[in-house]
Parts: sequence; C-alpha cells; structure tokens
Amino acid sequence: MEKGMSHDVRLWLVGLVIAILFCGTGITYGQTSTTDELYAEIGFNFYTGDYGTNTDTDTYTVPFTLGYSPSQLWDFYLSIPYIHQSASTAVTVAGKPVRVKKNLTGGKSKITEQHIDTASHSGLGDICLGGSYTVLRETSDAPAIYALASIKFPTADEEKGLGTGEYDYCLGVGLDKKINKWTLFGNAKYNIIGSPGGIDLDDFFSVTAGISHQCTTTFKGSVYIYAAESASAESDSPLEISLSGEYVIDNDNKASVYVTTGLSDGSPDYGLGVALTHYF
Repeated sequence: MEKGMSHDVRLWLVGLVIAILFCGTGITYGQTSTTDELYAEIGFNFYTGDYGTNTDTDTYTVPFTLGYSPSQLWDFYLSIPYIHQSASTAVTVAGKPVRVKKNLTGGKSKITEQHIDTASHSGLGDICLGGSYTVLRETSDAPAIYALASIKFPTADEEKGLGTGEYDYCLGVGLDKKINKWTLFGNAKYNIIGSPGGIDLDDFFSVTAGISHQCTTTFKGSVYIYAAESASAESDSPLEISLSGEYVIDNDNKASVYVTTGLSDGSPDYGLGVALTHYF
C-alpha cells in the first residue's frame, strides 16, 4: 500500500463522502417524514487493555455529539471528543488505541517517542462528521438498507498520540430488520486511514452485527459483535463483544449504557460507557 495521500485523492474522497451524505436530497424511496429532529448527546467512555504489550493503556473519552435528522431517510452528526490517554505504545486511530511502531528512518511524523514512554496526555480528539441515508426502507420481507459515510478531521494532537494528524474517511453500508420486538442489525465499513510519515498504518474493513430486544415500552437491550482488520502490523485484529441498554426517560430525553470485552489483543480488555441524549 502506498503511504500518504495526494491532494487530488483527498479531494476526491471528500467529494465522495459529501455526495453520499447529501444524496437524500435528490432521491426518494417511500414517504419522507415532515418532522425535523435535532438532538445533543454527552457521553463518557472508558477502555483499558495492554494491546499485546506489557503495559496497560487506559483511555477516557468524553464525546459531545450534535445530530440532525431532516427526515426518516437521512441523518447527520458531528462528534467532538475530549480524550485522556495514559502512557502507552498506542496511537488513537478511528477512536480506539492502536499499537504502533515508529519507523525512525522515514517521514516527518510529529508523533514522537515521548508519548510512548511514561507520560499521560489529554486534549481535544479528532472531530468527526458523518451521516447515513436510507437507500431502501424496510418491508415485511426485506431489511432497511442504508449508506454510511464519515470524515475524521485531524484536530487531535499527534505529538501526544491522541490522533495521527491525518484525515480519515469511512464508507459503508448497514441494514436492520425488525421481527416483532426483536431487531437484527449490522454494518460493514471500509476505513481509509491517513498515515503520517514514519508511522505505518493501513486501511481496514470493519463489521458490526447484533440483535436488540424491546423489553418494555421504555427499555431496549442489545448485544453485538465488532470485528475489524488491524490498522497496524504491530497490532492484532480487533474483536470484541458488547452489551448495551437504552432507556427512554421521557419524550425529550434518553439514557444509554454499555459494557464491552475484548476477545483479542487488538481490542481493550474491557470498556464501559454511558450517554445522555436530549431531543429538541
């Protein structure tokens, strides 16, 4: 894989992602909702693991997300995270720590050896803009199918290992199917990772598959598996399983919680998170 990304290729990818994000303006399948929906969400996530090393890496994130759903067909979100990461050999890639090895003979990476020893670091993470568009709506015989796209902007400090200092892009497809009180869901994504000079990172595929159950009118539980190719030759492929719960407090507010455990050295040993969502 050729490292680095030309200006023309970057512009093409940005254009492709934007086209997918806004494709709903020119294509209609089924009846479009006339109700706009705007929401704000604040969360807290914690992950810990050794990622195949002799040292545990603790990662705390506090993401603030603004979301907008102009109709039942398409959704947009902007996520702004704050990150604290303990001393490690990991760099945050696509929102998760990835074990890397610095190539001292190549590139002009600002990712230094300093963040790989005893220092913990905190700061703004990479801001992400994403969205989805429902290509086909669910029927009695077929699942809903939707296109996914996102751009990660390099706002995190790469010198602290909180990001790579490069743009990332993600394109994918998802589906879900309701069967009475159960919902089957999943997605497959191709993640295009920008590699800073001196750090070898690879693009990778990722998949998520799960099932949820509407236990009561206000509570839904889910279990799902996440698997991906490794973004670094120094790291194993991530594989993890998660349990989550979602509770509707009232018409304007929702709370959610999850726990996760890694099934490979490419994933955290365990993690947990909570979030509060307010609809305007």
